[in-house]
Formats: sequence, structure tokens, C-alpha cells
Amino acid sequence: MLLPPILISLCGIAALHATKVAPLREITTEEIKSFSDDYFHKVILDGKIPGAVLSVVKGDEVIYSAGYGFSDLSSGIQADPEKTLLQAGLVSELFTTTAVLQLLEAGIIENLNDTANNYLREPTDRKGFRIADMDFFTNVTIEHLLTHTSGLDEKFSGTFGRAEEIDVDVRSRFAKFPERVRDVDVLSSYSYYNMAALGYMVSRLTGTPFPEYMKDNVLSPLAMKSSTFTGYNRTDELVERLISSGSHFATGYEQNAEGGVSFSPSEELYMALLPTGGLFTTAADMGRFMVSQLNGGVSKEGKRALQEQNVEKMLSQQRTSHALLDGVCYGYFETKYENGVRMISHVGDMFGQTSQIALFPEENLGIFLWHNSNSLAIRRGYIERLLAHFYGIGELSSLDDYDAEFFINSEPWKSRSEDYEGAYRPVRVPKGNYEKVISVFLEATIKAGHEHDLTLSLSKDLSIYFGTSTIQLREIGRNMFKIINPSPELKSKRYVYFEETLNGYLMHTGVFDVP
Repeated sequence: MLLPPILISLCGIAALHATKVAPLREITTEEIKSFSDDYFHKVILDGKIPGAVLSVVKGDEVIYSAGYGFSDLSSGIQADPEKTLLQAGLVSELFTTTAVLQLLEAGIIENLNDTANNYLREPTDRKGFRIADMDFFTNVTIEHLLTHTSGLDEKFSGTFGRAEEIDVDVRSRFAKFPERVRDVDVLSSYSYYNMAALGYMVSRLTGTPFPEYMKDNVLSPLAMKSSTFTGYNRTDELVERLISSGSHFATGYEQNAEGGVSFSPSEELYMALLPTGGLFTTAADMGRFMVSQLNGGVSKEGKRALQEQNVEKMLSQQRTSHALLDGVCYGYFETKYENGVRMISHVGDMFGQTSQIALFPEENLGIFLWHNSNSLAIRRGYIERLLAHFYGIGELSSLDDYDAEFFINSEPWKSRSEDYEGAYRPVRVPKGNYEKVISVFLEATIKAGHEHDLTLSLSKDLSIYFGTSTIQLREIGRNMFKIINPSPELKSKRYVYFEETLNGYLMHTGVFDVP
């Protein structure tokens, strides 16, 4: 049997939001403080992380912000939501998305469905950057880049570097731009280079270096005065001003191999693709951004970086492979929980630092958290426990989405189940360079079991990421299965959908964390 990939596949449009869900208890400053204090004091005391910062927004107010533990252990500097300058990682993509939509509002970009190459290089510019469209039926559009449906391969080497290796001119990184490996809209597969191309587009169309455009047109209107895309350059004028005013850069840490409460500073590396992961910010500034996102683009000061209709586009699902699965928005990735709560979020995992922005548009709630360790379970755990505490989201409910009509008319299970069996590999694995060798370590196999059951067995490396080595699937409809033994990492992922293709099945799982 051929080896179809495990997919994060998202096609079609479904912009409808979830309905508002009444919380079990009112979300107030006092409740959030009590919950957050208990959580972060425990994980710090247990030696899981050195420090953390948090900002929580309800409606048009930051109802709680706090720092816990230390942002730098050697100097004893405490984590501070106003003063700790942190690497936002891929959360930066939300700001690049904002810039692209600004150019749409200004008429500089006519339509998001326009071919991206039309904006990346003048036809007569033979040295300019272009996406290789000639081998495919359909050209890559701006929207394909926004939704990661461009078909671009992933590439890890060269995406991070030391401060002296960072080049503001994103174009210099395109000498080794990844190739397209599939046609557009086949599936949504995250690549660093989708947003990198859009950032270069912003710079080229405006004639302004990317960090400067972002400062003047995105960060300043939202009063994000402690945020910059030049944080890697400690001699930058804004950076020097922030430091002189009492701000400090956070130190990333890795827990030592022997565990315990021992940490070592991580290597000081930065995202070389600034539009993808170059933002330095504070929890307080991220609170200001969340207020604008939840209030139609208007900041607390009454200014806006985007018109309301384009903020709505960022908050709405733009692609999904099946109505039951999670989708992708412009910039954000969607998670739909069992009881109707809908989260859109983005994570930013750097060297010894990890962050997450999580918005719940229907609940008018926003959360930004960061901590300086490489333990992803801590940020995941905070969100999951908060949803359980305030909304009762915990164990998955019964199979109330069972399609009875399908089972009345379907073929016997044995004849159908054999089609699903075989080996699968993740789609976000480089295919066009030497890095493709890692796919050998990222294999999953499906074996049919008793009536309507499949067992998905994960390799060691995949099991670390998903928090389990075995996932049990129960058939609920045509090519649709439900996860019946979710690990903590999988509690928000309820379904697996198999798409029939000429080469076998594609397994769609919705969107898992993008690192």
C-alpha cells in the first residue's frame, strides 16, 4: 500500500462562528488571578519553568496581567508583564497578516485571490523573487499564502541564526526558497516561508524596510510601544531606549537532562525570517493587541490598525477539510471544543521560550502567556485547565455525532477497514532537500480492530509530540472517525477524516500546534 501522509488539510470555506457558551463561573479579575496564581506558582515550585508572564482580556479591558518567577535566573530579574521583552516566535505572523490586510484596504493589493507573483516581482525584473508556478495547474495566490494552502515545501535549515546573521532584507533568504511540492488547495501544510513571502511583499510594495513598516503602521497605532521587529539588534535606537527605561530581555532556558529544578540558558538564536517570527514584545503589549482584535480593530485609545471587516476575516474560519474538523483563519489556527467553545490561536516556540495567544471571539476573551522553558506542556496545560475550570471542558462526550443512516447502508466493516490500513507520515516534513530524512522517524501505522475500530500506532518521535503512542479511533460515519482515548495533548482534537485519493487515503486531523 502507498504511504499517504497524515494531513493538516483544510479546504473550502466555512466562516460561521460557534454559538456563545455560558461559563460555569463568571470570568472576573479575582477568578482569573486565583486560578493563574495557583497554576503558575505550582509549576514554578515544581521546577517546570523559571518564569512566566500573562495577559488576560475580557471585552475591551485587560482584566489581569502578571509576572511569575524569573525572566533571568543569573541576575534574579523577575518576570514582568510590562518590562520583560520576549521573543513572540510565530505569533509574529498575526502582525504580518495585519500588514497584508492593510495593503488590501489601501488598494495596493487589489484582491487576496490575485496571483502572489504579481506583487512579488515586476515582470521585467529577472533577479526578483518569484514562486515557481510553472509546474502546476494553478498559481499561488495571496490567500493561499495566508492559509498555508500554497503547496510550498517546508525547510528548517537557515531559518534561525545569531544576531549578526539576521538580514532585514527578507529577499536575501529567498536564494534557497523551498519549492512547491503540490498544487494549491490540496491541503493546508504549515511552512515558515508562506508568511516570509508575504512580509517581503509588504516591504516591496511599500518601499519600506519590513521592521520600519511594522513599527509605523501596525505597532504604533495599537500603542505597542515596547514591541519591535529589531530586538535582535541590541544597538537599535528603540531597543536602547527600552533598556534605558527599565525593560529587560528574557533569557530562554532548557531543563537539564537530569531534571529537577536545574536549568541551563538556551543558545541565543533568533528567527531569521522576521515576518514569520521576528517580533519582540511584552505581555502588556499583547494585551493591547488582543483588545483591538476583540473589538473590531479599535484599540483602547480609540485608534485602529485594521477595519472591522478585515479583523473579522482574521477571526473567521477560511479553510477546513470537513465541517467537524478544526480550520485555519488568516493568521490564526482554530480549535473547536466539544461543548461549542471555539478558540483561535497561534503559538510561538523559540529556543528556551514558548508563547501562545488564544482568542475566544464568541466569549470576548483573550489570553496571552509566555514562559522561558522548552516545556510545551505548561502553556498547553494552562489553556486546557482554564477551559475546564470556567467552561467544564474535560473528557469527551459520548458518540452523539453517530451517523446512523450510514451504517444501515454501508458495506461490512471487514471489507471497508482494510482500505484504511497501512503506513502514514506527517505532511509537514521537508520533501525537496536532505532534511526529508527525518520522515523515517515520523511514521504512523493504522490497523483495523473490532467492529468500527481502528488503532493508530505512532513512532517514538510522534508519540512524544502527541503525548501517547496509541490512538483509538471509532467509526461514526463515512470515512469519519472519533478519537476515543485522547491524551492531554489531544483533548481538543476529536475527529479524524480519511479522504479517498488515487494514491490511497489522506488522513485529516485538523490543525495541531504549529511549532
